[in-house]
Amino acid sequence: MNEKVITFLSSLGRGLSNDLALVKDYFAARPSLEYTFRYYVNNEKHKNPLAAHGYRRAKKDFCDGMTNVLCVDGSLTHQINNMAPEGQRILLAVPYDYQFKNMYLMEKRGRKFHLNTFSRFTHIIAGSPFSADLLRRAYRIEGKELIENVSLPLAYDICLPERQNEVRERIFYYFPQARGKKLLSVIVFGDAEMKRKDWETLDIRQWVKDLGDEWFLFTNSEILMENTFCMGNHYKENFGYLNRILPIPELLYVSDVLVTNNGRLASVFSILDKPVYACAYSKNYFEKYMSLKYPQMYFHNAAEMRDYPFVADVQTETQKSFSKIMSYGSEFNPCQTVADLLGLF
Repeated sequence: MNEKVITFLSSLGRGLSNDLALVKDYFAARPSLEYTFRYYVNNEKHKNPLAAHGYRRAKKDFCDGMTNVLCVDGSLTHQINNMAPEGQRILLAVPYDYQFKNMYLMEKRGRKFHLNTFSRFTHIIAGSPFSADLLRRAYRIEGKELIENVSLPLAYDICLPERQNEVRERIFYYFPQARGKKLLSVIVFGDAEMKRKDWETLDIRQWVKDLGDEWFLFTNSEILMENTFCMGNHYKENFGYLNRILPIPELLYVSDVLVTNNGRLASVFSILDKPVYACAYSKNYFEKYMSLKYPQMYFHNAAEMRDYPFVADVQTETQKSFSKIMSYGSEFNPCQTVADLLGLF
């Protein structure tokens, strides 16, 4: 029996991300070989310095003799030098906010980077032309195999009709009134102290009325949810608060239009060639990058978002450009690409 040991390493507080989980599920669904999965999921950037120190020490011990490993960020640091010499160390270059930060600083301020963050990896799956360009310009990746023309697992997964139908039925179970309507999803994240205060006064009732009965507005925003308390039952037939009911990324499978301040979700959604917009909410670097490079897709405040004439499934030329740079498309299955690199099946 051919046994493989595969480590999923996530030590920067991102948990077992959607992309890692999809790769794991892909392997687990093929029992022709025997696999052993190992997981290190923690946050070595913890605000408590003692806790952070302990997590770093625990990670070093965990990595002792490690062979095959998958990460979605720089969890595999250059300080980890007690791994086995054999095995493949694969980075799925998920576009978290650090990517938009570095690209913004290069484009806006002319910063030069020669970062050694990914020195311990053997292979990097770029996931998009945007990430591939960033990796070449800002990181020292000599001796690493940079794999292009392959999207990331979550982006690939949201293109699968069977997965779309599965998620759609799950969402409509909780929100049956959304069935048959155009779906506008507003997904925002950020520290409560940094959030846009103008969202607190947004008139949701008027916004839903202006959108019309053919639209259904989904959100994970507690601010928008709290603004619905004054709405009549008729308006609530066109509004859904998804947080704590289903995983927020599931909205990507079914939405016709996405508004978000999260670069990872915007990048994933771009593979569908549907309208996507960025919004000012928490002053993160994705927001700054979009304001700089794609101002036509950027809402500076809640009023701009509320008054925009959304059209389902029709991209502007700017959005087409964004989709082209943020996605390689769905021709190749990235989970199979990882399996090939590991020599699994």
